[in-house]
Amino acid sequence: MEPVILTAIIGGVVTIATGYLTYLGAKNSAKKDIFITDRQQLSQDQQALRAEMREEMKQLRDEVRAWRDRYLELEDNIEELKITNMKLQMEVDQWKEKYTSLLIENESLTARVNELEGQLNRRRRDDHLG
Repeated sequence: MEPVILTAIIGGVVTIATGYLTYLGAKNSAKKDIFITDRQQLSQDQQALRAEMREEMKQLRDEVRAWRDRYLELEDNIEELKITNMKLQMEVDQWKEKYTSLLIENESLTARVNELEGQLNRRRRDDHLG
């Protein structure tokens, strides 16, 4: 073979090999770029998700804090109501004692009235008879 043809064939093979290697390099570079882009997008999505979760956690903390404050307020109200209830119960007990005392006094006075009426009726009978 002639050196010119051989040089042309070698040049063609080298050109084809170089083109193929360039093609493979570009293909790998494109895959790498896609991979990097995907990773960046995933990272951005994760950051957005984390920000969302932080905001939701903050809202939940605020809500829990509000419910806890309401619970403590209600607990204080319950304690005040217990104290008021105890005072009222003591007052009721005093009124029951007073009522019982008045019942006993009423029974005693009724017995005395009945006794006096009996004496009065006996005197009237004695006066009519005598």
